Amino acid sequence: MVLWIAWLGFPGAGSVLLPAGWAAEGGTVPESTTPAGTAASEETPAITLSTTELRLLLGTTSEIRAEGLPAGLEVKSWKSSKTERVTVSGQGTKAVVKGIKPGKSTVSAVLSNGKKLLCHVTVPKVKLSKKSITLAKGQELEISLKGTSAVGKWKSSKKKIAKPVVQEGRVVIQALKYGEAEITVTCESVSLTCKVVVKDPRLSKESLYLLEGDSYRLKAKKYSGEIRWTSVNPDIASVDSGGKVKAVAEGHTVIQAVVNGVTLSCPVTVASFRADVSGLRVKTGDLVTIPVSGSASGGTWSSEDPKAASFDEQGRLLALRSGPAKLAYKVGDSVYHVDLLIYGKKADTVFASQPAARKVQFSSLRNLALSSQSRYRFMQGCATDGTYGYFVLCDQNYQNACALIKIRLSDWKVVKVGTGLKIYHGNDLTYNSKKKKLVAVHCEGDFTGISMISPKTLKVTGTIQLDEEVNSIAYNSAKDAYVLGVAGTDRFIIKDASFHTVREFQALEKGRYTRQGMDAEKSYIYILQSRMDDGINRVMVYTWKGQFVTEILLHGNREGESLFHIGKKFVIAYNDSGFNGGNVMETSLKPYYQLRYTSGGAGGSMSWQMVSLSENVKISANTFQRDGYRFLGWKLTRSSDGKVCCRKENGKVAWLNPETTEEKYEIFLVKDQQKIAPMTSLAGDSITLQAQWEELNKEVSQGDKSPDAE
Repeated sequence: MVLWIAWLGFPGAGSVLLPAGWAAEGGTVPESTTPAGTAASEETPAITLSTTELRLLLGTTSEIRAEGLPAGLEVKSWKSSKTERVTVSGQGTKAVVKGIKPGKSTVSAVLSNGKKLLCHVTVPKVKLSKKSITLAKGQELEISLKGTSAVGKWKSSKKKIAKPVVQEGRVVIQALKYGEAEITVTCESVSLTCKVVVKDPRLSKESLYLLEGDSYRLKAKKYSGEIRWTSVNPDIASVDSGGKVKAVAEGHTVIQAVVNGVTLSCPVTVASFRADVSGLRVKTGDLVTIPVSGSASGGTWSSEDPKAASFDEQGRLLALRSGPAKLAYKVGDSVYHVDLLIYGKKADTVFASQPAARKVQFSSLRNLALSSQSRYRFMQGCATDGTYGYFVLCDQNYQNACALIKIRLSDWKVVKVGTGLKIYHGNDLTYNSKKKKLVAVHCEGDFTGISMISPKTLKVTGTIQLDEEVNSIAYNSAKDAYVLGVAGTDRFIIKDASFHTVREFQALEKGRYTRQGMDAEKSYIYILQSRMDDGINRVMVYTWKGQFVTEILLHGNREGESLFHIGKKFVIAYNDSGFNGGNVMETSLKPYYQLRYTSGGAGGSMSWQMVSLSENVKISANTFQRDGYRFLGWKLTRSSDGKVCCRKENGKVAWLNPETTEEKYEIFLVKDQQKIAPMTSLAGDSITLQAQWEELNKEVSQGDKSPDAE
């Protein structure tokens, strides 16, 4: 240690050494033992402490000594100015100093002559290396005191959640259970705490079973901070940064989440499933099996409206009420929704569900009745008086003038043309046989207005303003009443001949369909709807009480605008693709069933066949293709009852429930282009023909066992 020595001069005396650390608080320089005017024969030792500045860590000790004391001068006692911070204990020239609390204190050695030797002691502040810790269950983290070499005494407020473990001077915090705890360390008079949060990160699902195209959002719980999501195979199932899993294709993969230093895994199975009810014709009272395909299994059916439909223990649908039925197939973590129309019980005795149609012998009504340059080009309303058909062509600029064309239905010859009729859009037309008037709804430009038109002169004879905006109209003489569609809604109003409201009803939701024209007879109301994006048109049939009866799908991939019927024949007016005057289709309702071809896993597509209930039919040639496989034939499934075409043990072909165990049978495969007899007696029924395949490197197990018999 370097001691700084101050030389002080006194009058009439020689220089005397003043030791560093000598008390400045009133002390005097000791008398010199050297005679005045003479020099000391040797240097006098300095009287001091072994250190005058000491940095002492909390809880540790250090020894100090008084040095250079001459004979007869002793250390009488040791003292600390702040005993709550620093303590000192000792006898004679030696003492032990200990840090008790962060701060400063002065330790003094009190000499026998009353003087003091001073040492300034600093105990630095003590901190924990962590004030708070977040750990996952099972994790450990080392923690320590900063500002002391002492280990201290450690304890936990909740030992079951987190606890400190001291081993060989190291302190480790162990996370044991989800929750929070306080870890406290005591060192001398200092007590410090560390908040420990224990996370037990886990995913909301241990595994996922999804249908192709479906998605599910995985969530993590009992965690903190950010999560990093990944998929082992994104081609099977992908996951975004928010944990949303998207089922891409059939197969198995694993979704992983890294959170709080832990990697969590969720196995994912993706299965395929399809319930095709587009050709399924279910009537009230029917008990049917929904036709399904795909690898998904073990699911259950349910109905969102038990009053419309329910399911029995075998998963068969019981149709209870005509109208829409919303069905759901729950399998794993996916729900497959199906919208089904249930038809009236006697619908098939009155209507067929998809009539054949033929085009009337003209391509453009405008060109036939006017000219190719005429501004009247948009097909709108149409009606009949039984002998003539009346068709409205709207102005190309949607102005309030329309053309009205009268055609003799027996030979489809134009009889008369009226132009400049101020009926705005002329969206729909009907014929009142009692008043011998055509009645047109204006729609755009004057939604509440309707016009009376003379069928002889084709001129407007009067107008009426209603209290509702309407866009379609139909009249029936037996009821002597009108039915009108309220624009922008699914409401329909029944009005008497004087246009007083009798009742109203709510039709089925249109979905993507746009309501167009209407027609009516004594028992039924016919509402034409068009779905432009798919080129599909249909007629929805209701009773006058608003009860749904059936849906009639129509041929023609253009926008259907209006319709009328005579007996079992319907006339549908369409807009053509270029909106150049429209064309007309005539259709006859007759009993039929459908043949629907499915690929069985191959590529390609095949058109449906429409077959009369009374005629034999030749199966279409297979056009599906599947690399590495050969085509074996067609497996036939009937939609109306879910039965499969089989061959019994005695060789006879029959329709059997595929789950039956009452008799031995094998699936009957129909040959390509084979001629077969009618396979159902139910109008509107459908037969699904699923292509059957076999890998080329395998033996044929069944062969083509189907006979050439019908």
